[in-house]
Amino acid sequence: SGAEGDAFIEVTLSGTDVDDGTDNTPTTGDDAEIRGYKITSIPNPTTQGTLQWLDGGIWTDIELNDEVAIGAGTSGGSGTAVVRFVPATDFTTFAGGSTGTDTPYTFTYVAVGGTGTEDPSAATASVSGTPVNDAPVLTVPGTNPSGNEGLPIAISGVSIADIDVNQT
Repeated sequence: SGAEGDAFIEVTLSGTDVDDGTDNTPTTGDDAEIRGYKITSIPNPTTQGTLQWLDGGIWTDIELNDEVAIGAGTSGGSGTAVVRFVPATDFTTFAGGSTGTDTPYTFTYVAVGGTGTEDPSAATASVSGTPVNDAPVLTVPGTNPSGNEGLPIAISGVSIADIDVNQT
């Protein structure tokens, strides 16, 4: 979890290996370890954000059905991988809009065993965040108004916008 304004939020993926019944030796084949995690749902990159994984030292966007290798990321333990959720600009789903209820973003993934066998049950990862109060934006016209001292000056074209207007 993190705050709405965070640049990214790390998520650790974990699971258990799937035994397909072909190899019961704990050091080889499908029973050895999980080789990675297949991402089976991803965020809408325009309105929500992107999932990324550390691929050869470069954070790379994850596409639907990409497999993230074990050990990917900057932290995590044995059999885990770390991905990160990068929220879209002004992503506010965490705040639940006008309802005032936090709505975590979720995505799904499955563990992939050593021989490629996928867990038939997808796991759901939830990314939650604490909404932050974004400052209102004041827009003024491009020209400076002028007038006589001591007299009112009319300024047209001024607007104020608040992206948090529906958040509580």
